[in-house]
Amino acid sequence: MPYATTNVKGVNFTVPDYYKISKMLGQGAYGIVVEATDSRNGSHVAIKKLEKVFGHLVDAKRILREIALLRFLSHENVASMLDFIAPEDTKNLDELYVVFGFMQTDMYKIISSRQSLSDEHMQFFMYQLLRGLAYIHSAGVVHRDLKPSNLLLNSDCALQICDFGLARLTSEMSQTDTKMTEYVSTRWYRAPEVILGDPKYGQAIDIFSCGCIFAELILRTPLFPGRDYINQLHLVMDVLGTPSAEFLSRIDNMSAKQYVEQQPKQAPIDLKTKIPNASPEAIELINQMLKMDASQRPSAADCMKHKYFEGIWDEADLLLYKDKQIKLFFEEHELTRDLLELGFLNEARKFHPELGKEVERRAVKLGIVAQELVE
Repeated sequence: MPYATTNVKGVNFTVPDYYKISKMLGQGAYGIVVEATDSRNGSHVAIKKLEKVFGHLVDAKRILREIALLRFLSHENVASMLDFIAPEDTKNLDELYVVFGFMQTDMYKIISSRQSLSDEHMQFFMYQLLRGLAYIHSAGVVHRDLKPSNLLLNSDCALQICDFGLARLTSEMSQTDTKMTEYVSTRWYRAPEVILGDPKYGQAIDIFSCGCIFAELILRTPLFPGRDYINQLHLVMDVLGTPSAEFLSRIDNMSAKQYVEQQPKQAPIDLKTKIPNASPEAIELINQMLKMDASQRPSAADCMKHKYFEGIWDEADLLLYKDKQIKLFFEEHELTRDLLELGFLNEARKFHPELGKEVERRAVKLGIVAQELVE
């Protein structure tokens, strides 16, 4: 397929020529995003250019994991990956391109704006967030970084969950990921068990993040804007109270456990005093989402059935993952640049079959059987 290079504000985008790039949309930690049109069907897309992908192998693996997971996940409340593009010269993979369905803004920008939000707006946003999360969780995935800027929005209020760079499969977390516990998610939306270093956390951490997001929608400011690790913990305890002895018994981080035990005992406060503009139904749902003990938090599917969503809840909206179990072959092998390059090319091959022979050649070189790559 022929490629074309378009320069956007000094940045070259070299992609298949059927993508007509129009303007820059933004720049993040891992790439630059432009707006474009797919001339084959006229659809509006966003193209993210990933540069210097292999500067740090752990970051490269995070990007690969996100791309691989998004290929498996297909739901209208989850960001839609439409294409993944490798360069024409597959010997140099320092530039890669991901194509997403176009979304106009994100929840952080809406919260930070002067645009008024009715209770109906917030109800619809949270319903879609929980609907997408129920699907993600049913696929055995924990997002681990839910926050307003990772919730994309359109003018019709449609919402999509994005940025799966910190996501993990629940089947793999218990085996390989205990060392990363403290670094999961943006601090302000971090569940207490993560703050305190419980290596056995699960999908309930995403529910806690949803409670923080819901409160922030109402308040138009973060509920727990901690300055650092300790301040974050105190902000949470000031509202939710001191963790119980049973909760602390599950914490392996002895220094964190001892620190909490040395603090004055606090009872939880009435959330209505913290979020005075919230309806009784909203307060009740946020209370459930923000339970200090993860085992007491409802699932995303149960949250959708809460009376706060009375009038819009429909059993047919609860669409769960029903495809084959997600397995990522690169999680099973030693982390090397060659392995990651194979992983990226394997993802690109799913959209561009002409890369198949190159993928097979590299797999043989690494001693990886073709069946591992099929997924």
